[in-house]
Amino acid sequence: MIRASLIWLLLLTTPAHADGRKKRIAGVVTTLAGAALVVAAAALANQATGDSDTITLLYKSGGVWNQTARDIDAEGRRDELAMKILYPIGGAVMLTGITVAVLGWWQDKHQKVAIGPQSVSWAVSF
Repeated sequence: MIRASLIWLLLLTTPAHADGRKKRIAGVVTTLAGAALVVAAAALANQATGDSDTITLLYKSGGVWNQTARDIDAEGRRDELAMKILYPIGGAVMLTGITVAVLGWWQDKHQKVAIGPQSVSWAVSF
């Protein structure tokens, strides 16, 4: 919570002409959020694999298919589905964050500000 507050403080106190910095900060935060989703998906994949191994061992040892086995199987299938959803979403969020951060960096490198006696002008080159 403190880190999020510090990031918002940085965003709010950044001068108006430093839009590239805001984009870089937003891009890094977004990339980290996407990475957290990918890590969560990996943890779910690990759990689903463990549940699958448990069911496989049950069959190989001649065990009985009972409510406990059904619950383990259902949990593994649920974890697998959540993993299949979170991996691409996390990857897309990471890609978006990287794109925003790069655009912020690019904006700072290509933005020019000139202040004259009676006017202010700026230009962006492509």
